[in-house]
Amino acid sequence: VIVGMHAGEEFVPEPTQQQRTLADILTASPDVDAVVGEHVHVVQPITKVNGKWVIYGMGNLVAQHSVDRPRGAEGITVRLRFVEASGGGFQVEGVDYIPTYVSHYSSGDPVRVFPVVQSLEQGVGDRARLTTARAAINQQVALMGRPVGLTEK
Repeated sequence: VIVGMHAGEEFVPEPTQQQRTLADILTASPDVDAVVGEHVHVVQPITKVNGKWVIYGMGNLVAQHSVDRPRGAEGITVRLRFVEASGGGFQVEGVDYIPTYVSHYSSGDPVRVFPVVQSLEQGVGDRARLTTARAAINQQVALMGRPVGLTEK
């Protein structure tokens, strides 16, 4: 069971006490395998709570914000890696995250979603902005440490 959590303070990279409390309550349940958060429009940490994965905030992929909020153009897509658990069922073995950058719309220049690592490798997009986005995303993802099993893709 993956719980979608809509909580937190918009544009704040650190999880609020409300988010932390909810993550603690949810991951304490034997029925919950992971928690994936939305709402804050910036990337927040990926960590483990009660031995289970919590993605506090994935930033943006679709929303368009003003250019004075550069973190609002950054996001992550996550892939949870499941393995069969002893005794039946499944558990999350690890989390892969793909840093993304969303270009700003202007007339004649539609919005583009750039998978950051792939775009840098292929020389696609604004290299300086993608490099800045990657560094910021990696820093935000690891604000609460970097658990074993967490991988940038």
